[in-house]
Amino acid sequence: MTNACCEKTADTVQLSMMKAGSRGVIQNLVIDCEDKEHCRFARRLKEMGIYEGAKIEVSGNDGDGEIIAICEGTKIVLGRGMAGKIRVQMHAGALLDDTPFGRICRKFGIGCRI
Repeated sequence: MTNACCEKTADTVQLSMMKAGSRGVIQNLVIDCEDKEHCRFARRLKEMGIYEGAKIEVSGNDGDGEIIAICEGTKIVLGRGMAGKIRVQMHAGALLDDTPFGRICRKFGIGCRI
C-alpha cells in the first residue's frame, strides 16, 4: 500500500528523475535566454520535438547515464544535464520508486506513486 501523501496530485519533476515507464506532459524548460548558449540549447530542444505541452514517456533511465524517452512519437536520447532542465507534469500513477525522490520516500517507509 502506498502513502496518500505521494498520491494526491500529479507533480512536476525533472525528466532526469523519472523512472522508465513514467509518462507526462512537458510543462517548461528551465532555461535562461539571456545567455546565448541557453538560447541555442532551447532551439535545439525544439528541433528535437521537445516543447512545452508535448507528451513524453521515459523508456530508459538507469540513474547514471542517458535518458531514453519517446516524445510525441519520436525516440530521443538526452544526457542527464539536458534532461534535468526539462520539467514534466507526471500523469497520475507514475512511478517514482527508483528515482532520487523515490529513494527518499522509501527511506521513510513511503511508497511513492503520483
